[in-house]
Amino acid sequence: MANLISPLRMSRPGMGILTLAAVLGISIFTAPMAAAQGLRPIRVATQVNKPAAAPAKAPVPAAPSVAPADAGKKIFRQCAACHSVVAGQHLIGPSLHGVFTRKAGSAPNFKYSTAMKKSAIVWNEAAFLDYIADPRKKVPGTTMAFVGIRKPEDRATLYAYLKSATK
Repeated sequence: MANLISPLRMSRPGMGILTLAAVLGISIFTAPMAAAQGLRPIRVATQVNKPAAAPAKAPVPAAPSVAPADAGKKIFRQCAACHSVVAGQHLIGPSLHGVFTRKAGSAPNFKYSTAMKKSAIVWNEAAFLDYIADPRKKVPGTTMAFVGIRKPEDRATLYAYLKSATK
């Protein structure tokens, strides 16, 4: 703290303390005392400017029609390394074409993990949103290495995209 104040020191005794008080925003003398000593009172802002309050977060879309499907295509890039939306085009993961209303682990010509085949999931909006938040928690033993999509609004947006792209 001394290094911060040393360039601000004045030649008059006690000015270092007054300067420190001004730097810290502390009023250590009153106007009559200052006038008696031949000093001019320092006006210090007593209220710190606070940043404007952040706007309220928009509510998470409740229905897939609310989430923009085009934005979902960007989010799908995370999935596209392993999944395709083209019918029968399996990559590391199964094709997602026609996934909604299908039982998990049932796409033809794809070898699923035992855990996924034994799961009772039937893909619909609620099941998808729940699963994609944390796949390994929802289906322990799945071979899907993806960690999940944490933001509910991103999950809803991805669902809207997949709903239209996988018909």
